[in-house]
Amino acid sequence: MSARRISQEFRQRLLVNYTQWAVGAGFFHSQDFYVGIRDDVSSELTPVLHVIYDCGTHRARAVIEREVDEYVRRHGKDLDLLFISHFDRDHISGLPILQQKGVKAKRVVAPLLDPDERLLAFAKAISPVDTGTTTGTDLEFYGRLVADPEAVLGEVADQVELVDPEPITDDQQALDESLLPEDAEDGMELRLSRTPAQKLMRIHANSPTVQSPEYPIWEFRYHVLRRIRRQQPAFRTALARELGISEACLQTMLANPRKLQVLVTRRHIELRRAYDSLAGMRNRNDTSLCLYSGPAKARGTYRTYRSRAPHGHIDRPEVGAWGMLPGWLGTGDAPLAGVHEMNEFNAIFGARKVHVGTLALPHHGSRHNHRDEIFSGFTQPPTCIVGADGLYGHPNQKVVLAASLIGSTLLPVTAATASRVDESCTIFFRANPRR
Repeated sequence: MSARRISQEFRQRLLVNYTQWAVGAGFFHSQDFYVGIRDDVSSELTPVLHVIYDCGTHRARAVIEREVDEYVRRHGKDLDLLFISHFDRDHISGLPILQQKGVKAKRVVAPLLDPDERLLAFAKAISPVDTGTTTGTDLEFYGRLVADPEAVLGEVADQVELVDPEPITDDQQALDESLLPEDAEDGMELRLSRTPAQKLMRIHANSPTVQSPEYPIWEFRYHVLRRIRRQQPAFRTALARELGISEACLQTMLANPRKLQVLVTRRHIELRRAYDSLAGMRNRNDTSLCLYSGPAKARGTYRTYRSRAPHGHIDRPEVGAWGMLPGWLGTGDAPLAGVHEMNEFNAIFGARKVHVGTLALPHHGSRHNHRDEIFSGFTQPPTCIVGADGLYGHPNQKVVLAASLIGSTLLPVTAATASRVDESCTIFFRANPRR
């Protein structure tokens, strides 16, 4: 486990701001963490951590560029963690824009995808049925990303972590019920640690004046569902046919980044035809990195209050219909319609749902990725978020009704800036009383 200090000013309270950016059919989410005091009299907040989960859209480049500009205006160019759920263009088209604006992450975490799955995502982006506008330098960036993701992600982050799908594990560990040390009010250090083997990063608090263990207060738990490989075999067969080569020869080409680069640069017609042959499978996704961001402690060890974000943006009126829970759970385009996939998802994230107040539903609210059991385990109905504006029928009426039936509010975030969702809360962590 490695760790780095991110603050020396922690005094039992952590302010977290979530923003779902207005990119329409796509996904761009950020989280910003602060320490200090914010009340009616004073505002002394110090940023300690900036996080982004996906950055892309199916809509025009101007849409995602506008939102990235606003992100930089609010938070500057420092970025600690960049999580990428998968390589579909509507989730990563903003990466070259972040790069052009001077935003470089300290660490990027993305799923480790097979070459044919990356190539399938590229074929989808250049297909005529895709209504997006991937052209010019953005398409060149995307092609290089498909051919050699580790090298290209190294351009947008100092460190690259590629996460392989792992077997089902029961992650329902006991929640930490410890309280912070009694001198927490005098100030504590915050450290960000990472344990890649456990797909886990944590914010720890520890006393700089007393010999004591570190106390986890927040965690980022990420997981890639095991591949179910619905589309790749059919796509590989169709592409080999279009190229006039055997599947074995194509497999050899896909294993070579240089030859893969030739495919994404010069063989667009064949890629489009192969993708178009998939018919009803075209808009389904097989791999996504899911992310929990929330308290690492038991419910009774902290209190949460809704608060005004440092940037002062007005919250949407639907937010806050229920008591505030600070956790956030994102699903990318995870294929959660199947029983086995949903069981695997709940095995990892089920215990953490007790902290979650906001749930980003899979695949923009598509019915092909939905199962009602995604709503099990919450202590109160979560606010449901989708990046959608009607493209491909998202969000689907079945999903909207399923959320309504459990008392949730579903918020579609479109390309209109008024639809942005900002949530801010202050978490007070309990400490042992002074003697």
